[in-house]
Amino acid sequence: MDRDSCAGLAATLGGAPELVHLQIAGCALGASDTSELFSSMRTCTALEHLDLSSNGLGVFSARNLTHVLSACRELQTLKLAANALYGVALMVLARCGAGYRVGRGCGMPGLCAHATL
Repeated sequence: MDRDSCAGLAATLGGAPELVHLQIAGCALGASDTSELFSSMRTCTALEHLDLSSNGLGVFSARNLTHVLSACRELQTLKLAANALYGVALMVLARCGAGYRVGRGCGMPGLCAHATL
């Protein structure tokens, strides 16, 4: 996703508090993209399903994602397959206290994390 497209999506998400399902899989989000995008997603408080698979998300993105997870109290499914979420990045997500279990789905290729709220 290029910078302008990401900025446009961030602006749209900022005005969509009733959004329930969001799939941003395979968009090659960069760390700077996730900062702006995830900041705007905090207003999507009704979000139930979020797919961020195949974006190359790492530690920096995981830190930004924690703000989304704490704001989106209705989140039931979080897909993080095929990202670079290993070790420290997973610990960052676990520390957000959002009640996620990491099982057959921890950000490793082909897997996803699911909320157990």
